[in-house]
Amino acid sequence: MIGFVINPVSGNGRGMKVWYEIKHILQEKNINYVESFTNKVGSGTKCTLDLIHKYKPKIIVAVGGDGTVHEVINGVYQADVKNHIHFGYIPSGSGNDYARGVNLPKNPMKALDVILHSEKRKRLDLLKIDNEVAVCSIGTGLDGKVAQITNEAKYKKWLNGLRLGGLAYVISLFRVLFSFKTSDITLNIDGEVKQLKKVWFIAVSNLPFYGGGMLINPQAIPDDEKAEICIVSNINSLELLTLFPLVYFGKHAKHKAVSFLSGKKIEYVPSHYLTTQADGETIKVNKYKIDVLPKHITIVK
Repeated sequence: MIGFVINPVSGNGRGMKVWYEIKHILQEKNINYVESFTNKVGSGTKCTLDLIHKYKPKIIVAVGGDGTVHEVINGVYQADVKNHIHFGYIPSGSGNDYARGVNLPKNPMKALDVILHSEKRKRLDLLKIDNEVAVCSIGTGLDGKVAQITNEAKYKKWLNGLRLGGLAYVISLFRVLFSFKTSDITLNIDGEVKQLKKVWFIAVSNLPFYGGGMLINPQAIPDDEKAEICIVSNINSLELLTLFPLVYFGKHAKHKAVSFLSGKKIEYVPSHYLTTQADGETIKVNKYKIDVLPKHITIVK
């Protein structure tokens, strides 16, 4: 049996259109499946838990964007069934960084074909912060604030309707950039402590992409049992603005304000509260402490 968790409003309503097509194929092929629809932010986790406890499917599939991926994977994590249930994904959102990162088809019907016919499986690491996990990235600082503004913005829905969802992040960056306050940060990676000044953001990645296609940590590998970390600091607003376009091509790596590190246990203490995002979803954290959970989820590839 396959369980589907569908975000009907993902991609400005594209999620429901995609699901109708998928459902028709499933019925045509006599595939045994169950469905559950999200109805608000965060409900995908509960939908996943309900499907797992009631039906015990062999595969759980998220139909939506990266936010839906995040919620469903958290449901699988909370159900503690990592060795028994595999995760599949059908993109219908605006960013789809997870699909980019694990080389899944962006076309929903091709993604469905992978779920129905592929025998390939891969174990991925997860990033854990408090009681939440992320599969793509966890970012604190400017990117966290931009993600928050983007998720709340009306223009995100409008741009999604035009298939230009990635522009929402750019607009939000301009809204936040010149009022954002940088932070001094004490950073501890696997016991090694560093003092950082005027930090704009810390992006901890399991996959290379975030923010709708930005190649923030080009060296990130989802099953190498460590996280890649990108830090931007000691730069003014205008310099950051010129740096920003380079991130889409991974060419920010050579900039003097950018540094890369890696590790399994990452903890940072900022001089003031900073907004945090996990897989593009704003989260509240009690402590900025991230642990890599090695090969903690199995995906259909």
